[in-house]
Amino acid sequence: MKTLKGYAYDARTVEALQAVDEPGVYQFFGKRTAAEIVAEKMLGNRLSANPDYLMISPKEKNKVIGIDDIEDLFVFTGQMAANASYKVCVIDDADLLTESAQNALLKLLEEQA
Repeated sequence: MKTLKGYAYDARTVEALQAVDEPGVYQFFGKRTAAEIVAEKMLGNRLSANPDYLMISPKEKNKVIGIDDIEDLFVFTGQMAANASYKVCVIDDADLLTESAQNALLKLLEEQA
């Protein structure tokens, strides 16, 4: 967590961070919570009403994340940041991305580089 806090306070721009672990390893503090804490520190305010924050997760439990969700991310990244210097997107349960959504996400990350 110390390393993640460093990213949140550092002036460098990080295009992507990936957190990988077994489900349920941390009983009180998981990957999603860590991502939300870092996002909140980076954006400087609450995430619930922040236009510079996007959470992508399956619409229903154990369902997939489809290409339409990644298309929303394309639109999100194409807009200027409203309140902060940058925008933050968290993809929860990224292992549930469909193959077409994975390809679209890869294309988006390649275009940003």
